[in-house]
Amino acid sequence: MVTFRPVKKWVIPILAIMIGSYIGFSFLPSHQEFAYKQWVQQLNKNEQKSYHVKTNFLKDDSIAFESNGYWSSKHSKFRIETPVSNGSSFQFDVYLEESQFYIHTGNEWRKGQYPHRFIEELSPLDNPFQWCKEILRNADKITRIKQGEKETYTAFFHTFPEIELQGILLKKQKNSSLSISFQKGQIQSMVFKAAPIRPNEVPFLSIYPENMVYQIDFTLYNGKLPNLPKEASSSIPID
Repeated sequence: MVTFRPVKKWVIPILAIMIGSYIGFSFLPSHQEFAYKQWVQQLNKNEQKSYHVKTNFLKDDSIAFESNGYWSSKHSKFRIETPVSNGSSFQFDVYLEESQFYIHTGNEWRKGQYPHRFIEELSPLDNPFQWCKEILRNADKITRIKQGEKETYTAFFHTFPEIELQGILLKKQKNSSLSISFQKGQIQSMVFKAAPIRPNEVPFLSIYPENMVYQIDFTLYNGKLPNLPKEASSSIPID
């Protein structure tokens, strides 16, 4: 799932976040500032609901990750599939609870506590709304297009102070964007396209993608979310 594991601190200093947020936000023209506020309001409203979600992640035009499942702010469940070298794929289930997560592969159950490297490598699927709001602070330009009952917001980026996508470190960008579409105020899709510049922290011999596309499709779900199976009670803790 992960391309490399750069040496980095678990938490970005609060001061750096505050400065980065202020600089990025203060340089937006007034009409873009208005679009930014509307966008965040839409995200805040939509993250209170539950969804059936499908995810597709491409690195250098090849599928690196796919998932199908359910997301809510308190409980999520995904079936994740990643390709392996022999042309087949590896599947496993992930359950995200409020204080810990569970991984099910075959007959084996594992569990871990937050924060954890596994969750960093799962991001932004664990909390797409929060991830979007965090990176929007670094937008260099924001557009809003309204066509009837459909609204599409797009943000463009030149650099990030430090974020991760599926465990891949992103800093300077050639041409990267985040687009989110809403229909009647209901979120439909999130598409993040990145053409990153290789950070200095990445070892010389490590593989680093030239382009990436990460997409989540949302369908409002009003049914009962999948419960954590009883078998999970025997989960083996992971560091």
